[in-house]
Amino acid sequence: MGLLLYPDGGMYYGQHEQLVRMGIGKLIEFNGSFQEGTWEGDKLTGSSCRVFDVDSGDLYSGPIVDGKRTGQGRLFDAVADEVYEGDFENN
Repeated sequence: MGLLLYPDGGMYYGQHEQLVRMGIGKLIEFNGSFQEGTWEGDKLTGSSCRVFDVDSGDLYSGPIVDGKRTGQGRLFDAVADEVYEGDFENN
């Protein structure tokens, strides 16, 4: 468990192995966007992840495999002001 600081102003707090994100943690980008959940080899992967994009205002909660939304999840679309709940496939 520890804190990793990145040159672009981002930071990661959580489990890691030799500076590679592994285990449970949260990556916060300089602009305020974040990704949290389980990490494997520096990629967000797991059944219970959350991703917030500050530029679009979108918030996703659900499974992610190799950094992509996959499976049953929920997405709040800030532009449309709607919530989509259903299956996602590699997006």
